[in-house]
Amino acid sequence: MVVSYQVRDLQKKVPGRVDRNVSLPIEPDCLNVLAQPRTRMDQDSLKDLAEGILARGQLNAGRVVALESKLARRYVSEINRFWDKKHDFKKLKSCRLDGKLYYLFVIYGHRRLAACKLAMKIDSERFPGTYLCDIYYDLTLEEVFPLQIMENTHEPISKLDELDALLRGFRYYNQDGTLTVSAYARMVGRSPDAIREMLLFSSLPVRLQNMMDPKSKSGKVSYTVLVELARLARVHEECGQKLSEEVLIGMAMQVIVSRQSTASFSEEVRRRIDELRSGQGDMFGLITPTRRHIRKVAAGEVVGAVHQGLGYLHTIRDLDEAGLFGDEDVPGQYSVESPAGLIPKLVEAAIGVAGSLVPKTRRHRRDLKRLINK
Repeated sequence: MVVSYQVRDLQKKVPGRVDRNVSLPIEPDCLNVLAQPRTRMDQDSLKDLAEGILARGQLNAGRVVALESKLARRYVSEINRFWDKKHDFKKLKSCRLDGKLYYLFVIYGHRRLAACKLAMKIDSERFPGTYLCDIYYDLTLEEVFPLQIMENTHEPISKLDELDALLRGFRYYNQDGTLTVSAYARMVGRSPDAIREMLLFSSLPVRLQNMMDPKSKSGKVSYTVLVELARLARVHEECGQKLSEEVLIGMAMQVIVSRQSTASFSEEVRRRIDELRSGQGDMFGLITPTRRHIRKVAAGEVVGAVHQGLGYLHTIRDLDEAGLFGDEDVPGQYSVESPAGLIPKLVEAAIGVAGSLVPKTRRHRRDLKRLINK
């Protein structure tokens, strides 16, 4: 059964015309929630919001777009392309507004909607069972996305969610290659520098991006540090010295373990970039011992050391592939402590401690056995 609402009498009167936008309490089951910038909700704060709604009612309305069937199909298609999703139009819910069939899509206020549903479960007698929303007719995705980004400035989403949405938006609006950073910044209410930093960050491997997540198993790295790493990686690539993913992760781990300040790391990156552009930098300049005191926590030091070691080995591989070690075995060309001399020692040591460090899982044991046999 399709729910029907009479909204004509509620529409706002504007001199000279009738504004079709209207505020209306809608049953949550009539609303469609598609992919949007907010993907994470803290359950504790959601419960607090639900309790607040039960005590004082829903003080702020969400925003919904109402679309007739043809426009709704197009909107869902664009959402799927924008967010890489597969929303099925046939499964969407509809309702009638003044007798016409519409599909209602939540633009923003998803957290409030979730809190209203939770309030209903907590105490259905105290909650009216409806979601107050401002209904706007016939908006397109091009109009909706900037509204979502600017609204989430007031109700912050996670940094990773925000960056993912901003990148998708930039790609969506820049399909013809003519969108400037400044124009996009104005569209989404950000500074041009913030958009440039977002684009830098998005150039990093996903494993590095995820190190900004507080739940990262490798340890949390600040957004600023990751942007500086991306800046350094870009200049290395411009100079023909592309940094591998493991080298970048090793540098991030060194910042974590040494508790290096963001300002200190930024200064180090600026110095490194100046050296590269002046022709004085090489890939070994990345592997420098920290001068800061390291808190003596075994796990942290081991993790940092392992990642730095992996980064070192990847640097050796990259230099070798570039032909910078020479092709002939010239006597005296390599010292005992050179990479050529250290690799056998590293392999021997790794095999010796693998039984203690490698997790006791079937997959890891199989991988370790394969590598040793190889």
